[in-house]
Amino acid sequence: MASKAFHGSCHCGSIQYLVRVTLPPDTTNASPFTPGTHIYKCNCTTCHKAGFFHLRPNSASEDFLLLSPNPSELGDYSCLTKQMHWYFCKTCGVKPFCGAGGWVKEEVDVNAWKGEEKRDGEGKKKTAWKLTTKEVEIEKADRKIKKEVLSLNVNATTLDARQEGLDLREWHEKKWVFYLDVLDFDVSSYKEGMPMPAMGFEGPYPGGMY
Repeated sequence: MASKAFHGSCHCGSIQYLVRVTLPPDTTNASPFTPGTHIYKCNCTTCHKAGFFHLRPNSASEDFLLLSPNPSELGDYSCLTKQMHWYFCKTCGVKPFCGAGGWVKEEVDVNAWKGEEKRDGEGKKKTAWKLTTKEVEIEKADRKIKKEVLSLNVNATTLDARQEGLDLREWHEKKWVFYLDVLDFDVSSYKEGMPMPAMGFEGPYPGGMY
């Protein structure tokens, strides 16, 4: 398994990002809650109505770069516990990624980050934004709790086409995609130790899609 960086964007091009993932993913440890690259679809109304095809990199802070615009210029939709932010382009409406955490600005050698060999005239650093851990207050059904959060999922449908090593058809054909059953899962009432939602590679659960 090799790590590779892919470029993504919204439809109008205002949002530009890079994500670094390992393909093929480790399908023996498939879960959005475990380390590693994961590819999945969820049948909850938030994901389903957004047409979100989840691509989760191994590290939310190290394997994702927002190149443009400044995060403060992104549209931001939150629901339920308000922990996850569904970012969207204010011009074309596309949702390229969702995440939880805070943003930090860094000067990054993008070519080195992508693992490319340095060529003459390259290696200059560019401004980019990374996600970092942030403490938030989450409203549960019976209480409010403080929790440190950090997560990032790219909407794989916003990865730019015709990139070497990227073929979304292959992900289905090789059964790299797993499915979550969260349609009736009460996130606000969940407590540590409770059963997690069902998940599997066989196909989407009721209310979901291939």
